[in-house]
Amino acid sequence: MDAAPNRRRVLQATGVAGLASLAGCSQLRSQDDSPADGNETNDTGDSNDTEYSNKEPTIDPEDGIAAVVEPSEEGQAELASLQQELGTKIQDDEISQQEAQAQLQQRQLELTIEAVTDFESYAADADGLSVAGSIGEYGLLLLDGDDDPLVATLEDDAVSALLPGGRFAEVQSQQAQQGQQGQQDQQDQQENSS
Repeated sequence: MDAAPNRRRVLQATGVAGLASLAGCSQLRSQDDSPADGNETNDTGDSNDTEYSNKEPTIDPEDGIAAVVEPSEEGQAELASLQQELGTKIQDDEISQQEAQAQLQQRQLELTIEAVTDFESYAADADGLSVAGSIGEYGLLLLDGDDDPLVATLEDDAVSALLPGGRFAEVQSQQAQQGQQGQQDQQDQQENSS
């Protein structure tokens, strides 16, 4: 048996875990398609407070590998602590459950974008690996590179999962559909209020 895993073997091993992780991110964002603090992001990826770190792919997603990144262990511990703190505030009637959820989602978004930015720095320093696109709020990057540097991202805990590049295109398509639906809903509300 070959000691060095090939790309197909890595994708088979990590596919289910990565999809579950990505599905969790999609569910979080689909509950509220706008950032929790109300700041909107324009087509360039800029926002008032939170930059999503979205980059259009420079390669066909089918030719790349999708990577899922998550907040660091410290970030996850911070989220757990924040969740506990917000639970106490809800019990003490200091804030509503919706306010607590919005605060938690906003911090999770910030930490996920931070993880994307950290990985982009990691990839810039790695030989044979480049980031060809990203969807920051989902913690999803499209990678282009040789097999060894891609596998090394898993060994170095730089990413939580590697998936077929087509997954990047699927999420990008879903994101575009949600944006169109949001615009339609906004237009409907404006027409109804007139």
